[in-house]
Amino acid sequence: MDNGQLTSPKNLTVKSLLPIVFCILIVNCQLSIVN
Repeated sequence: MDNGQLTSPKNLTVKSLLPIVFCILIVNCQLSIVN
């Protein structure tokens, strides 16, 4: 139980951060193209 609780938050944060990073990269690309 302890191992599952310790490892699951890290996996959740990584999975939640990856889409945010992709969104930031896409927005930056769109802004650079528009400018």
